[in-house]
Amino acid sequence: MRLIRYDICAISHCCLLPTVSEPVMKKVRHYDQSQVQQYMAKQRADRRRQQVEQKRQKMEADQRKMEKLNSLDQRQREARKKVLSTAAAGKCWGNGSFATL
Repeated sequence: MRLIRYDICAISHCCLLPTVSEPVMKKVRHYDQSQVQQYMAKQRADRRRQQVEQKRQKMEADQRKMEKLNSLDQRQREARKKVLSTAAAGKCWGNGSFATL
């Protein structure tokens, strides 16, 4: 089967001249398309799994950070109460001023 293609005339550039060309050969693939699709799907799954793992690690780190901050806040409140209770009991430092934080 021969294909007819039209090219622009080289002389006047205003008319189309029919030219005959050979049929286009189908491009030869050096790989199996289904294997490529499986590889791409595996890569997507790996990326998704990695993102989920990173998100989980970040959430755990944030949770540990919040627990430490809450613990620190609790210790500061307890220390403040202790200082205020000793000050209310009339205990003072050597110069006569009450202890405050």
